[in-house]
Amino acid sequence: MPKLKAKKVTLPPIMVAQKLVADRERRGVQSATPERIVRAGEDASIGADGVQRVNTDPLLRLYRRGLLHPDEEMNEVFYRAAEEYRAIWWGSGLGRSVGGINTSGVFSPATERNPGMAGSERQAHFRDKWRRAREEMGFHFHRAVDLIVLEGEEPDKVGLVISFRRDHKQARAIAMDRLAGGLRILAHHFGFAKWKA
Repeated sequence: MPKLKAKKVTLPPIMVAQKLVADRERRGVQSATPERIVRAGEDASIGADGVQRVNTDPLLRLYRRGLLHPDEEMNEVFYRAAEEYRAIWWGSGLGRSVGGINTSGVFSPATERNPGMAGSERQAHFRDKWRRAREEMGFHFHRAVDLIVLEGEEPDKVGLVISFRRDHKQARAIAMDRLAGGLRILAHHFGFAKWKA
């Protein structure tokens, strides 16, 4: 009688994630939920230190999956434009500050985050660059770009906000279309692409 070959069994992603979580919990290590691991896909990783990291940046996920633009080169250009826009925004001091809050007021710096006025010439310079880039995009595109690139919102939620559609697929399609349009304009504005916007 011939030997039977063992068939390779591939488990569904949710079962793999559940096994991973159960194994980590047996060792006393906290973990993300299996559903979150499956949703993150390639964006979930375990570092050398044993810490599980799940990337929550929707822009990076869209870039890694090639969803900013179907062409690989253009996907890269759009991502670079988005990163430049984000860097300018952070340089302007308009981003959320990271750090502790001194509630006593003692030893507080004289220039705390104030969205109304720039705290330095550098911030004023970046705010001017940010405003010019935003004006270049126009209101039609900058809302989606700001919410996804700067605020880290998911395209599904952004689409519901900017389009008032109830259908999640339609809302996501609108958000992705406006994101792509805005990133195309930004890529041209920053000189990453040579076409007309």
